[in-house]
Amino acid sequence: MKIIILSILIFQSCLKSNLIGSRDLSSVDSSELPGSDTCNDAPHSVGNISLGGHCGNGKLIPLTLVFLNSKNKKLSQNINIDAQKTLQVMNEKFSHQSHNYLKFKLKNVYEVEDNAFHNSSCDGPTMDALSERYGSTDSMVMIFANDLVGSCAGVSWLWVFPKDKNSITLAEYNYPFVFDDFTPIVHEFAHSFGLPHTSNSFASQSNDYGAHSINHWIQAGRSPRRCQNDSIFYVDKSEASTSTQASNLNWNSYDNTMYPFFGDKTDGGFFTAGYDYASSWVFDCWYDFAKKDF
Repeated sequence: MKIIILSILIFQSCLKSNLIGSRDLSSVDSSELPGSDTCNDAPHSVGNISLGGHCGNGKLIPLTLVFLNSKNKKLSQNINIDAQKTLQVMNEKFSHQSHNYLKFKLKNVYEVEDNAFHNSSCDGPTMDALSERYGSTDSMVMIFANDLVGSCAGVSWLWVFPKDKNSITLAEYNYPFVFDDFTPIVHEFAHSFGLPHTSNSFASQSNDYGAHSINHWIQAGRSPRRCQNDSIFYVDKSEASTSTQASNLNWNSYDNTMYPFFGDKTDGGFFTAGYDYASSWVFDCWYDFAKKDF
């Protein structure tokens, strides 16, 4: 419950601040739109999972891991072991039915003594300062701190790419490496790739579109690059939820790592009925942009 409540608040605050300077698809130059160099160029259809993304022969997403020690406390006993574990989990969580939507490699792993951010905050100014200090223009960056303020377990900017210096995520070290819970890591990276929380509403029929499109969400992101086509997030109301109900209708699609504003089951993964179509499309779109940055 700790991660559920605060990360929702964090995402909401980041979403509000990120609205400044965003552009609609109609105002984006055609050179900024993604290509179609994917494994499966067939049109995406409602309810069908896309097989785009890495495809087994594409570019690997580079990751840089930064461990923030203090003068009095060292986070990791072996940063290389921790890094390999992170890589393994990331490659597992961003795949579905043996298909890799995103596949990662380690670019750099290091630890520093940083008494200013060893115990840190989850607000925008802190993220900006960390971006300036540890951000990279050729990799995604995961920063591990000792403790984050209040009940916060992780935070990230929405919709960023390897070439963006603010493509950082911040998480408490204990979750993945002491509690063996990588949910904050995977969850925050997925925000970086453009996945939001649930839209909390139904269409009238089980296979109809839901409330929000991916371009609706990423207009609030840090990068102006937008998807060429628009994928709709929808909910399949024929699937029963084991944890939540709203308006006498069962919810299932968001009882997963990108959890809703209510409920639990935060470790279920991205690819559940109703969300799998949209999330696979988001990774495909993000990857088409990201591979141009390498």
